Amino acid sequence: MAAARAFPFLAAGGELGALVGEHDWAAGPLGPLASWPGPLRAAAGIVLESPQPMVLWIGPELVALYNDAFAALVGRAHPAALGRPGATGFADAWEAIGPALTRVLSGGAAVRVDDEPMVLRRGDDQEETHWAFTHSAVRGEDGERLAVLTATTETTARVVEERRRETLRALGDLSPVRIAPAGHAVDQVAVAAVDALARNPQDVPFAAVLRPGPDGDGVPGLQVAAAHGLPDGLPPLPAPDGSGPAPAQALRTGQPVVVRGLRDRFPAGFPAAHALGPLSPDSAVVLPLGLGAPAGVLVLGVNPYRPLDDDQFAFLHAVAAHVSTALTDASALDRALDAARRDGDSPPDEALSSALFQERERYRALVTQAPVGIWVADRRGTTTFVNDQIAHLWGRRPSELTGTGWTDQLHPDDREVAAAGWAAAVRAGTVWDATYRIVAADGGVHEVRTSARPLRDPAGEITGFLATTADITEERRAEQVRRDVATEHAARKASESAAARLRAMVQGLAAIVWEADWRPDGGPDGGGCLRFTFVSDRAEELLGHPAARWCDDPDFWPAMIHPDDRDEALAFTGDRTAAGVDHDLTYRAVAIDGRVLWLHQVVHVVTGPDGVPVAAQGLTVDVTEQKRAERSVALLAETGRLVTQEGSTEERLGDLVRLVVHELADAAVAALVGPDGLLHRAAVAHDHPAVAKVLRALTSTRLPPSLAEALAPGLPVVVPITEELIRSAVPDDDARRVALRAGNALVVPLVVGDGVAGVLAFVNFGPGRYYHSTELDLAAELGRRASMMLASGRRRARERRLQQVSADLASAGSVLEAARLLVARLPDFLGAATASVYLAEPERGLRLVHAGGPAVPAAGAAATMRLDDKAPLATAVRTGEPVWIHDRSEWAREWPARLEHAAASGLHAAAALPLAAVGRIVGAIGLSFPTERIFPADERDFVLALVAQAAPAFERAAAADERR
Repeated sequence: MAAARAFPFLAAGGELGALVGEHDWAAGPLGPLASWPGPLRAAAGIVLESPQPMVLWIGPELVALYNDAFAALVGRAHPAALGRPGATGFADAWEAIGPALTRVLSGGAAVRVDDEPMVLRRGDDQEETHWAFTHSAVRGEDGERLAVLTATTETTARVVEERRRETLRALGDLSPVRIAPAGHAVDQVAVAAVDALARNPQDVPFAAVLRPGPDGDGVPGLQVAAAHGLPDGLPPLPAPDGSGPAPAQALRTGQPVVVRGLRDRFPAGFPAAHALGPLSPDSAVVLPLGLGAPAGVLVLGVNPYRPLDDDQFAFLHAVAAHVSTALTDASALDRALDAARRDGDSPPDEALSSALFQERERYRALVTQAPVGIWVADRRGTTTFVNDQIAHLWGRRPSELTGTGWTDQLHPDDREVAAAGWAAAVRAGTVWDATYRIVAADGGVHEVRTSARPLRDPAGEITGFLATTADITEERRAEQVRRDVATEHAARKASESAAARLRAMVQGLAAIVWEADWRPDGGPDGGGCLRFTFVSDRAEELLGHPAARWCDDPDFWPAMIHPDDRDEALAFTGDRTAAGVDHDLTYRAVAIDGRVLWLHQVVHVVTGPDGVPVAAQGLTVDVTEQKRAERSVALLAETGRLVTQEGSTEERLGDLVRLVVHELADAAVAALVGPDGLLHRAAVAHDHPAVAKVLRALTSTRLPPSLAEALAPGLPVVVPITEELIRSAVPDDDARRVALRAGNALVVPLVVGDGVAGVLAFVNFGPGRYYHSTELDLAAELGRRASMMLASGRRRARERRLQQVSADLASAGSVLEAARLLVARLPDFLGAATASVYLAEPERGLRLVHAGGPAVPAAGAAATMRLDDKAPLATAVRTGEPVWIHDRSEWAREWPARLEHAAASGLHAAAALPLAAVGRIVGAIGLSFPTERIFPADERDFVLALVAQAAPAFERAAAADERR
């Protein structure tokens, strides 16, 4: 759920969107989602939201990220393949697709592959599949190839269906008169039928026609008349019910028999024949032959890479029906020729066969060329013949309409009722009269009326069905026209009302709706361009530019695209439109007021009758909030790493401003408030070295009171760059010229404790930049994290120094040694010019134990002083309270007698700190500073903690001195 809020595209990605959000990407080679480049996350969003099967192969390892539609196709590979390298997650298919993906990722052109064969394990068994792929590169903002986007469509059903139809067409073309005009037609037709099956070893790895004969190869009453794929002959196939041979059972019952487990029973009996792999057939279907009582059987091997499902059974039944028809015709021809030979007055065999051929051909011509559709089905309802009218009506070849696939082109709304009515008529052997719609191959819808009547043999048994089908589309259309004329006026009024509602709806959409003509020779390089013809009013609301400019100025849309995205966006949409491919893209656009917006554009390409693109229609949606949110999450994740890494404060601030500068401004400066209260530059970021040098050279300055007041709440402030501000911060002409080009700056306070410890300033050159609320929120969070980094760094440094002082003082053996150690440490820790240690003695007052630095300490004027002197050190000992002197004006106001000495020593600030041990004052520490000093609260606390460490140590050292 948290991932979906951070990355909105996950919520629209269905089950895979949830899985992608839950996946531990940080543990793999790609890192967490937040660290992915924007173009890669955008591509992932397109994949997850697409209804087409898609997969994104990311990085050198080609790690897989796919959508729900793709997961539904890959079977057992999902969900383990998600987030894993393709070579591991899709090992079965990698040999086929891996090389193409590698070529595209390494710089090759996009690839399209049609009907790629692959064996996949989508269930318990290996399965033949075929696929159409397009592989194209996903590029980062710098043009680097980040991933490969694959859109795929499974074409298995079409490839297998076309292969099977070709086999059925070949069987349907068998003509006994042409094959055996001189007789013995049954044997020759059996051989021809098996030869036709042998041309499709994928779907029929072996076949055998068994006919009655004196020998049966182990099957009583049957012998093999023709076979293929059986080098050692047909093994004895057992019936599943244990009643004997399977062919005998099929012959006896007239029903198909399925024999399984061939690999185990006959290891070498059925060689592998499929081009996809080494599997040998494991099942066979034995089907009875004959249009009436069975007169033989057909043994057909089953494709080992396809399931033995309803489609497979339908194909095998259609094969048996064609073979039965051909053998029945051949048997009739043989009987006619035998009868003719027994008649002494009959013509020679050749003349008789010619006459039979001519008679049959006249019948075929009559049926084929009849002005009404005629088709024939066997007793099981399987279509065995269609004439040219049927083929023309369906828009397919006659050979493609035999079998049981005629219902494929029934209109979806009529399919269930028509198929059920035909099935009921076949079961009952009754007449079937029906009206229904079909969808022709060219997409046209025809309404037809069919009447099918059963055919019977002399014994009254049904042998098949003869049917006529007439196209009544025009008849129904004429009726519809008459109805339409009666309601034309009302329809026109309704249309006008609907058009008005549509216009209102389009204008009210939270998206830019547009249409454009495609100019194939337009554009600056002559590679084609869009010329807008309609743009909704939302364009002006969103971007500020008048909507009419899109249509009136052909160069307007390209000019509106952000310069960094322009070339890629125009090239992408130009290439896709020229290819007639619907597409979508995301790019940045510049609004009329200078705001930069992210737009997502979905484009539908309109093509003419010849398939050539002529126009485009699109929706353009503002996705700026989503993009900003995604980028903010990524930046904050990266800054979280920066603020916790090792290194100095200046180094980490430098990494921070370089990371975020392009998101918020043209240049970035990090400055910290020093002990003197001035802002000192700690880090600078700008692409041009000369500009960066100028920014580093800016003098240290104090925050203007108005800006300090504005930053007091701790929130970012957008500041206009004025001449007055430039004069206060820029010392020389070169720097001034650079600064004068600045329009405004986003200033983010760095707050430590209760005060501003520094600022992050994001400077914009040229016109001032508009900052969206989400950008201000991002800047505020960056400031908060940088403030935490500063506070943490200072705390760790002071803790180390306290530990150092404690360790030094613990080792001191005398008061003098303790004083020397303390004086040696304090100037480095606090930036003091001098430090001095005094001990309080009841008789002598304050005695200087040790001092360090270039001048006599300003906080104590002599080696000894009275406790009632008007001096900061004496006052600190008397009151037990520290004395803080910030600048010379405070010397003049509070300690005028000491002002001259402080000025002569070049000192400005000072501090006098009492040393207290076990409730009594044992001495004081004096500090002097060469500049003014603000002594913020956290620094005062640190100094007092140091003193608290020192007082007990001095008392222990003094006691040790007395013992000596």
